Amino acid sequence: HHGARIGAAGQGGQVLLSSITARLVAHQLPAGVELRDIGERSLRDLDTPERLFELVIDGDAGSAARPGEIRVLIADDQALVRSGFGMILETAKGLHLVGEAADGAEAVRLAEELEPDVVLMDIRMPELDGLEATRRILALPNAPRVIVLTTFDMNEYVYEAMKAGASGFLLKDVRPELLIDPRVLCLAR
Repeated sequence: HHGARIGAAGQGGQVLLSSITARLVAHQLPAGVELRDIGERSLRDLDTPERLFELVIDGDAGSAARPGEIRVLIADDQALVRSGFGMILETAKGLHLVGEAADGAEAVRLAEELEPDVVLMDIRMPELDGLEATRRILALPNAPRVIVLTTFDMNEYVYEAMKAGASGFLLKDVRPELLIDPRVLCLAR
């Protein structure tokens, strides 16, 4: 049951391990195989978040972008939104999904670790909201652009996010072809 929840947290082709399993196998990995910490995830039917690790072979994680690709991090507390946007982004040429965060604190940590070009940031999230996460991410060296995700097109949260330095905002019901258009994401480098 526990293993099934961990496996379901991954994207196609990922091999995920719990922190306990990672500790057990870490010293037995052959050359060219490593474990990459992908952070804590809240998993269905489990009481506490689980720290997950991705098994990476020859340093080629699924998150390795090709030269010239725009690296995107999604931050949203709703798993369905993250996976839906992720599936759209992974099919687009020139865009590469490098990570997903379930809350603002994880978004800040992953933005610093993964150095995306753009973060798609939900405003209302647990632990650390998207407004404060945006402020902290934009204070990082080599800060990415932040695009706010919202359900409503004009509200005080969008205004506050723009004041915090967000490059723009997208409605969560955006058409897929607009989501994958780099011009819409304000991604001029």
